[in-house]
Amino acid sequence: MKNIIKKSYINSALRTIDIEVEGLQNLKEQVDVSFSNAINLILSRKGKVVFSGMGKSGLIAKKIAATISSTGTMGVFLHPAEAVHGDLGIIAEDDILIAISYSGESDELIRIIPALRRRNIPTISITGNSQSTLAKHADVSLLARVNREACPLELAPTASTTAALVLGDAIAVCLMEAKGFKEMDFAVFHPGGSLGRRLLKTVEEVLITRQLPVNRQSDTIDSVILEISKGRLGLTVVLDGEDVVVGLVTDGDLRNAIKIHKSKLLGMRVREIMNTKPIFVAKDALINDAELLMKKTGVNSLIVQDEGKLLGVISQRNLKYS
Repeated sequence: MKNIIKKSYINSALRTIDIEVEGLQNLKEQVDVSFSNAINLILSRKGKVVFSGMGKSGLIAKKIAATISSTGTMGVFLHPAEAVHGDLGIIAEDDILIAISYSGESDELIRIIPALRRRNIPTISITGNSQSTLAKHADVSLLARVNREACPLELAPTASTTAALVLGDAIAVCLMEAKGFKEMDFAVFHPGGSLGRRLLKTVEEVLITRQLPVNRQSDTIDSVILEISKGRLGLTVVLDGEDVVVGLVTDGDLRNAIKIHKSKLLGMRVREIMNTKPIFVAKDALINDAELLMKKTGVNSLIVQDEGKLLGVISQRNLKYS
């Protein structure tokens, strides 16, 4: 079967996207003091955030629970139908429930509320109807109403579930900021991911040690140019007679030297143009700390040494691919 490009397919996709974007624009206008109240209520609880919803809203609830769990707040999903048959015990005394239902009339969710009220467990609702049963009985009601669904039959939840999902992401991000959740915290929660592996690595694990470009203080500038070109690191490390690091010459240092000394440069020695105060980093430092040090000091490379002896170099270039 031939893959025929039909303009109607593309138009349908664009129309769907336009309706979803329209729904998110409407969502922005609905974020008010209730959102702040919801965040303060969550932060006031020492337990976990339990999300619940039926059908498509349940899938959105699962995703939001997963997002906040990975960003510093314990979140779990509770199926409302199972909740009234014993699983309500998942909710502990210092927890909070976020119930998601666009109509706000999901019978399974509404049946949970009285049991939680008896235990003084607060509820936050996310609905498309501020006058719904769920919204009226929640401690804080968040509105995520859309004018229309992207589904041409106005039956399948599309724009409405997108709005609920984005509102959930907004909650997750706000909680991250309120708790001071940082990159290293993210790495601890994601040790199997590429970011986690990279941030939890030490400098020693990504250190460049082979064929390091090295010069002596008395070397001529042409040998420096040769070393920098050969090493492809944009630098050469300068050692003294006992192999102790005494300086560094980068390709930026060379360019500046050319501007200043011009034709006299080739007759000069390394010690005359080298940076005598290179930045060092410990071999057991985390990569994240090394990157912060480079950013703070405005350099692209750090030297790693042990007991005064050169071990290697770490640079932004090799960190990019670590």
